[in-house]
Amino acid sequence: MYKIPPSVRERDTMKRPAAVTLVAVLVVTATLLTAGCLDGDDEWDGTVRVAYLQGDIHQVAYFVAKSANAGGGESFFEQYDVKVEDAKGAPYSNGGAVMTAFSAGDVDIGYLGSPPAIIGHVNSRIDTKVIGQVNSLGSAIVVREGIVNASDLVGKTIATPGAVTIQHFMLLTYLDDNDVDVADVTLTDSSVTLMAAALEAGEVDAFIAWEPFPADAVDRGLGHVLADSSDIWPGHICCVVGTMSQFAKDHPDEVTNYLRAHVASTKWIQQALADNTSDEYDLLVQISMDFTGRNEAVVKDALAGMDYTYALDGAFKTAFTEYVDKLIAQGTLTQENLDAMGYATAQDLTDRYVVDKYLKEAETSL
Repeated sequence: MYKIPPSVRERDTMKRPAAVTLVAVLVVTATLLTAGCLDGDDEWDGTVRVAYLQGDIHQVAYFVAKSANAGGGESFFEQYDVKVEDAKGAPYSNGGAVMTAFSAGDVDIGYLGSPPAIIGHVNSRIDTKVIGQVNSLGSAIVVREGIVNASDLVGKTIATPGAVTIQHFMLLTYLDDNDVDVADVTLTDSSVTLMAAALEAGEVDAFIAWEPFPADAVDRGLGHVLADSSDIWPGHICCVVGTMSQFAKDHPDEVTNYLRAHVASTKWIQQALADNTSDEYDLLVQISMDFTGRNEAVVKDALAGMDYTYALDGAFKTAFTEYVDKLIAQGTLTQENLDAMGYATAQDLTDRYVVDKYLKEAETSL
């Protein structure tokens, strides 16, 4: 039998640790890159992954920005050189799910309510920033027949989209303003897509949701509106555009260009709503119908209660701070968690969490 000379065996033994080490390094590196632990940004293809809520007409600006017809033959995203795709898991059931997707690394830019953005950032320490506004108003409490005022809700079951949503918060506000103790009602979390059916089946007595789900339930004769956003908190802030802090740092031009398209889309919506006899209004209704899956009458009713805006102005920041104070007063946010994130006060959070520099750049370059 042929025997390997000792010198050869020694050389082979010396080579093995280096080879094994190299393989181990390559495996670990590949794993880290896959998990996003190392910077794989050089391989980013420039596509922005966008999150939005299911059938939420508040966020129709995203779909207007993708429409070539609204953009006059070329979409607003195309005009400002932005490539977009729906994020993994989109559309999401609520804003809390969007924040979870941000944390998982599945979303670059997302549309969601102010409360889940704030709560997820402070309580779950998800490093996002608010970079634009989407809308105010546009939600309603729908109740079955026989309920005509807030006191009639005592002993009743009410569905909300989840404790971290602005709709949940508005319901609490409505109950408090009308001297109804939340302990005297039963609150249940539900997908907005199931609320009308639950109301019809008698599983709940009322629900609060974003449009067009309230308008749809009323259109189907399942109930009536007890109060809407303008009744509960006139001019309240609602949905915002958020992004991960690191994404904005790594891709400031893409964030600015995205907001250019968002501003252009929102202005187009504002103009369409200003004249409901215009071709633009008809197109907005069609885009909204396609997005929400609702009929023309429902969409028109829902759009009538909307206020679309993109501004992060003084009025927005004042309302944002007021909202944070309310969350603190209700115990949803604690000073301990604010301190852990480095925020001394509600105003301090607003000043540092709401970042308007990208929007300002977008506005000046339109």
